[in-house]
Formats: sequence, structure tokens, C-alpha cells
Amino acid sequence: MQNLSTNEEYFIPMEIGGELTGVHLQFTHNKEEMAMVRIRITGSYLGNLSGTLQVTQNGVEGYFVGNQEEMVMNLKKSSDIFNNLSEEWKSCEVEFVYSESDYIPMDWTRTSTK
Repeated sequence: MQNLSTNEEYFIPMEIGGELTGVHLQFTHNKEEMAMVRIRITGSYLGNLSGTLQVTQNGVEGYFVGNQEEMVMNLKKSSDIFNNLSEEWKSCEVEFVYSESDYIPMDWTRTSTK
């Protein structure tokens, strides 16, 4: 069976907190118009922050993992944007996790949505 997903990948340099930070974005879309976004941000101000968000028929689900507790908590506080989504998306499950590890693994090989 043929995989009908399309992928877009971007490496974006950004200035965050007065320092140059690398942002890696990957977007995946499939024929059912489901979408997945992966993000990885590296920089001393933010530490390492990785996340995956997936749009399903019922809503948005995913997680963010970071190795600087303050940044993860600030991101969690600003996550109310997920609660203000369209009425047709009844569910929003996004987790925020702090990990002391300097390296947060991401699976960039997964190219299909659920």
C-alpha cells in the first residue's frame, strides 16, 4: 500500500531571549487531512525543547518535553491556546514534561498520522 503522506521540513534560525536558536519543524499531512507537527528547539536560553502535536478527527493531542523546568512550566501556562480551538474539536490533550536529560530524543522517521 502506498503512503500518501506529504512531509515538509524546515530548519529556522531565530533569535529568542537575545541568542540565536535553532528551530526544526516537520509537518506531515495525509489524505484524510490529518496533520502532525514536530518541533525541536535548541539553545541555552530555552535548553532543549521537543514536541509533537497531532490533529485528529476529535481534536489535538501531543506532548512537549524540555530539559529546563522553568521553560516547560511557562509553556504549560501559555497552553490555553489549545482550549480555544474550534467547537468541532472537543478534545485537547497536550502533555508538558520536564526531563533533566540534556538530550531529548525525537523520532523524525514517523511519517504518518494515526
